[in-house]
Order: sequence, then C-alpha cells, then structure tokens
Amino acid sequence: MDKTNPNATDIERRMEGIAGDMRGIGEMLVGSITTNRNRKARKRKEGEYVSPPHYTFNYKDEAGKPRWKRIRPEWVDRFRALVENGRRWERLAKEYGRLATRRALADGSKKTSGCRDLGCSGSKKPSGRSNPPSGGTGRKAPKTSTKP
Repeated sequence: MDKTNPNATDIERRMEGIAGDMRGIGEMLVGSITTNRNRKARKRKEGEYVSPPHYTFNYKDEAGKPRWKRIRPEWVDRFRALVENGRRWERLAKEYGRLATRRALADGSKKTSGCRDLGCSGSKKPSGRSNPPSGGTGRKAPKTSTKP
C-alpha cells in the first residue's frame, strides 16, 4: 500500500468496501428468468382456455454452454431474489476489477517507474533475452554451393 498517494488509499478503501459487500450477498444465481405462455386459446367444454405462464431459469454451465431449468410458479419469487443477488454480485465484481486496474496503474503513472522496478535504465523496456541465440548474430548463414 502506498500511503503517500491519497488516490491509492481511496481506491483501496473502496475495494475493501466492495469486497465486504460481495461477502455479504450470500446465495445467488447467475442467469435470468423468462416467462412463457401458450397464448393460443383452446376450446373446451367449459369455454376457452389459455394456459398459465410457465417460468424458465436460463444460465450457462461450467463449459459456457447455455442451459435452462423449468421453475415451479411457487418458487419464482425466491429465484428472482437469487438472480437479483447474482446481478448485484456481477456489478460489484466489475467495479472491483476496474478499481484494481486503477490501483495497479496509480503507482506506475510515470514512463520509467515500471521499468525501474525491473532493473533496466531509462525508458528502455527489458528485451526478455539477455544473450542473442547461439550462433552469433542471429542471421542465417549463407548457403554454400556443393557443385564441382
């Protein structure tokens, strides 16, 4: 933590608050609920009948494939509360990620600060390789003809 940069401490304080909010969410579902209905009127002895709504929870499995589950009407309110908790968690996670990025960049705002930490001088970036590949200059050797 950089105590000399007030912006960094504000960011860290906000990140701690978001982390606490995320821990307090509890149970959640990430997905959505859709309401479907067969609107076609059916004629019966008692008169016309329109089917009641049926509810579906849509989500993605571990592999990212879309899946769905039918929900009983008496469970819809509970599922909606869980889905809202999931939306709240996703919003908080996105904000936490943005703040973490800002925090990471807060100390590296100068051109050479990140490079200085890696041990290089000036504005040079480390090359990643200390020596050229074996064989000297790294160029291909000229082809020699073997014809007599």
